[in-house]
Formats: sequence, structure tokens, C-alpha cells
Amino acid sequence: MTTPHMLPNGRNVALSADGERGRVIEPGAQLEPGWHLMTEDEFETHVDDMIGRAYALLEADPDPRIRHSMRFRKVSNGYPHAVALAYDRDLARAAADSDEQVAATVAAWEREQGLEPRDWHAVGAEERDEPTP
Repeated sequence: MTTPHMLPNGRNVALSADGERGRVIEPGAQLEPGWHLMTEDEFETHVDDMIGRAYALLEADPDPRIRHSMRFRKVSNGYPHAVALAYDRDLARAAADSDEQVAATVAAWEREQGLEPRDWHAVGAEERDEPTP
């Protein structure tokens, strides 16, 4: 084991050789062989890249239910369900429509159900703790 060089903020992240595991390394901690040292920002970028690759694989999944979920979950966690209901669970028809057509279909379905159409993008932004426009 070796003692890692610490960054000025005193916190680094060790990343396993396979790139799948990471953990915070405090000052004076021992770094195990095969682990790589990086800043917390570098680790966050690494994780974001891994998530992006995972999403790309899921979006290419042969199962139409997975593709449906991945496409519409980008809007909001509850949006895939709303889309499925608005399209009477016809995922192929929803998949063929543009995002704008889907939004219009969902809003029309909500009105038919006596509901106030939701701003699904704002709902998603709130779920992700993003500021809404």
C-alpha cells in the first residue's frame, strides 16, 4: 500500500482498476494497489460518463418497454406511465410519434380524464432539483 498525494482540499477519490468502484480517501489513508487517485470532480465526471454509457445501452435495448421507459423518463419519472395510459398502452404508436406529438397526446388524454394537463418537463426538473424556467 502507498500513501496517496493529497490535493489542497485534502480529499481525493480512489477509483478501482476496473473503474467500477470509488471511495473517498481521507488524508493519511493508505491507497490499495490497483486503485487510482483522482479528485472528487474527476470522479463525478467519470460516474456521469458511466451513467451515460448505461443509458445508451438501455435506449438500444430490444425490449420496447425498456426503450419506452428510457425515452420518456428523461422528461419525468412518472411520464412513461402517463404516456402509456394516454396511448392506451400502445407503446409502438407512442414510439413512432415525435416528442411534441406525445406531449400533445398526453395533454389531450389528461383533459379527457378531467385532469389539468401537467407540465411534465417542470415536474422532471423538480424531481432533479433543477431550477424551472
